[in-house]
Amino acid sequence: YPLPEQIERGLEGSLGAVATKRYADWFSDPEEARLYSESQHAGSIGPARQLAKALEIEGPARLLDVGGGTGAFAITLCKAFPELTATIVDFPNVAALGRRYVEEAGLSDRIADADGDALEKGW
Repeated sequence: YPLPEQIERGLEGSLGAVATKRYADWFSDPEEARLYSESQHAGSIGPARQLAKALEIEGPARLLDVGGGTGAFAITLCKAFPELTATIVDFPNVAALGRRYVEEAGLSDRIADADGDALEKGW
């Protein structure tokens, strides 16, 4: 999935209104956001663990997780690297779910969230 290219094109304004509006509309419904995000969270834990094994992070570091959903990657990486802190950017209804996962992981002091659309400037 070409997410980096989609974000770049969205910020340039060349992606098109239909493509950029689709996710925002979808995730504006709290129940749709919950259903999608909870399944994505479960499916992201394994890949996040594999990424943590592949990385070498020593000392203080910051992670900006754009479109980070409920925080599966940020949570997993912060557990693996004690001096890592993170900020997750995602739609408000998704970020609200993410805050719950972050709290349950005991990482509220190291993982922040920023409500926003990754394809919009200003976050």
